[in-house]
Amino acid sequence: MSNLDVVMRYADALHEYDVEGLVAEMHEQIVCRYPQSGEVIKGRDNYRAFLEAYPGLPQTRVDSVDYREETFLIPSALPGQPGVTVSGVGDMFVAQSFFAYPDGSEYYVVTLFVLREGKIAEETSYFAAPFEAPDWRAPFRQAP
Repeated sequence: MSNLDVVMRYADALHEYDVEGLVAEMHEQIVCRYPQSGEVIKGRDNYRAFLEAYPGLPQTRVDSVDYREETFLIPSALPGQPGVTVSGVGDMFVAQSFFAYPDGSEYYVVTLFVLREGKIAEETSYFAAPFEAPDWRAPFRQAP
């Protein structure tokens, strides 16, 4: 089983809100960081309790995977929104995704994963809300 398999199973479990599936891919001494809020969650049991108390994970799910040289694009289940891109090599992976939460908030999310002993040992997530581009940048924009 490769580290990529571990990360992909973790992504599947997140998008299905499968706490047991998430925990199965975690190292016993996992450290989860949310730098913007200053939170650090340590240990698999504590992280499990955190997930069980979570008031609702975002709406998004893994539909399929498109392999392209160490980069995997997972199309979004949300119409008009980007899918999840997972890329990495060795013990380090990056996931870029779009989350729509039950309260109506939306975020682009970048998550950094470090694996150890075939499990996710570190997870650091950064969240950014969508915003309108300022008019002064219009001459420089290009269509996606």
